[in-house]
Amino acid sequence: MSAGSPVGMLFRKRYLADHLRDREGVDFLELCTDHYLDNTPSVADELGLLVKHFTCVPHGIDLSLGSRDGIVESYLDDVLRVVEQIRPPWFSDHLAFTRAGGYEIGHLAPIPLTRDALDTLARNVARVTARTRVPFALENVAATFAFPHAEMSPGAFVRELVARTGCGLVIDVANLACDEINLGHAPEAFIDAVPPEAIVQVHLAGAHDDGGIAVDSHSSPVPPRVWQLLERVVDVAPHAWLTLEREEALPPYHEIARELDAARALAARVRNGRVPA
Repeated sequence: MSAGSPVGMLFRKRYLADHLRDREGVDFLELCTDHYLDNTPSVADELGLLVKHFTCVPHGIDLSLGSRDGIVESYLDDVLRVVEQIRPPWFSDHLAFTRAGGYEIGHLAPIPLTRDALDTLARNVARVTARTRVPFALENVAATFAFPHAEMSPGAFVRELVARTGCGLVIDVANLACDEINLGHAPEAFIDAVPPEAIVQVHLAGAHDDGGIAVDSHSSPVPPRVWQLLERVVDVAPHAWLTLEREEALPPYHEIARELDAARALAARVRNGRVPA
């Protein structure tokens, strides 16, 4: 593990051989928890191989923490089984809901910025953290719409959530950039509002334009605005782990390696420019 901000990426099978050949090029791998819930021999073998050779951090998508329906206990059981197998420094999911009124939405829907929604979210987070001693963190999602009648800003909402639950934060700066385009939210205001000590991980990725709507597709190189926001987060949380996410239009590995190196260089530059307290 490198000094300062470790730099890793969301695991894609296409790059497995590259990672095994170049273990110095990636400090850790983020694993989509849901890919390992089906404990078949092939899935177990892959997970065992990854855990043997890399530090791994599980990142889930379906706890539906914003749902009034509550946590699906059987799903949480499966998630925690994977967490126990990996024994990571933390595991994470999203500030979103994927179920409502007994229906599966099939998407990470944003949470209303209301006191009532915050109560629901805090209650569900507490249910997760009561079941494990492994630290739990939450990621901000990108949204194409905002619920009306917000009672607080996104940053204030997350700050209060951290105060009430003690959860960590995965700050997705690519999602903040999407929200800036889609909703007019100010990413810098969000970064400045959340407690820096809670930020354990940062996601960076590229999006695509869909008729004027920014879609967090993780399908393109990291754009300048996201690099700019990454620098701001690293400045306030210099030890957060930096994670490149690429899921579609996968390029040759040397292009991925170049972005990992750029993230590592940015973190070193920011860290070296900080004035010691």
